[in-house]
Amino acid sequence: MLRYPELLAWEDLWTSSLREAEKAIYNRVKSVNAKLGVGWHIWHNNSFNPIYPAEQDLAEMAPYSDFLKVVMYQNCAGERMADYINSVGSTYFSDPKQELLDFHYRVLDYGSEASLKDLPTVGFSADYVYRETKRAREALRGSKTRLWPGIDIDIPTASGNSKCTPDRTKAVVRLVEAVAFLSRICPGEAEKVGQLVLGRLSRHKLANAVAIALKAENRLADDPVTGRQPANPDLVVRILEDGSSTDEDWLKDFWGGLLATSCTVDANDQSSLIFVESFSKLTTSLSRIRFNLREAAALQTKKARAKRD
Repeated sequence: MLRYPELLAWEDLWTSSLREAEKAIYNRVKSVNAKLGVGWHIWHNNSFNPIYPAEQDLAEMAPYSDFLKVVMYQNCAGERMADYINSVGSTYFSDPKQELLDFHYRVLDYGSEASLKDLPTVGFSADYVYRETKRAREALRGSKTRLWPGIDIDIPTASGNSKCTPDRTKAVVRLVEAVAFLSRICPGEAEKVGQLVLGRLSRHKLANAVAIALKAENRLADDPVTGRQPANPDLVVRILEDGSSTDEDWLKDFWGGLLATSCTVDANDQSSLIFVESFSKLTTSLSRIRFNLREAAALQTKKARAKRD
């Protein structure tokens, strides 16, 4: 780039020309029918190359965009990111490829995703969709442009690589619904709740936390008054963190009910904390019992095999 700066000049020319074309299309369509929606597809490279999203100034695009469809194909993203890393790792980067991938994870703020070896076969997580949606939504803050996150539904991948499934698509949708609910009950503090929960929980525990949040939302749906009341964000985080340790659906119902009853007129109310302590002890005890039962079953199976041998 230093030796051939005209490459950057050409890249800037291409991007600025694209923006001019988009403005011209927008103005022409509106001149024909002002009610027609005009928007743009932002392709998947936005999720891989840190330079590309820097060129996609969504705030600049907003005045001539009724909507923006930002690609966030979580499933095929694994295969595509691996291909990208293998490509740039063999050309203008000379770092070990796993270290190069870790660098991109840090720069793009993707949290804990799969290793380069496993990435094509497991894809990206629902957390990736959340982070990309959040980044785009913040860039469009204050504008009237609608954001359409493009999630992965049956995007083709190579044989043997991760495939789209109903459960994986459902996980993405459920996470979005849970985040929207938490944003309503923690106005102004949703980012704090999201960062704490997403930063501390494994994928498995995140799925449990999402289930608890949605159970709380379902309970509040029958009570329009309480459903509009806020909850203490610190208490919400504690409920989601402690409750995410359980895989028992009936216990998630308890945690969801506790989260629902934490929505009160006073957003600083932490009177439910005593119940959080009790439920936490119950959850921990059940986890230990379940672990001990699994260990005992494994031991009995091992003994039975030893006798047969």
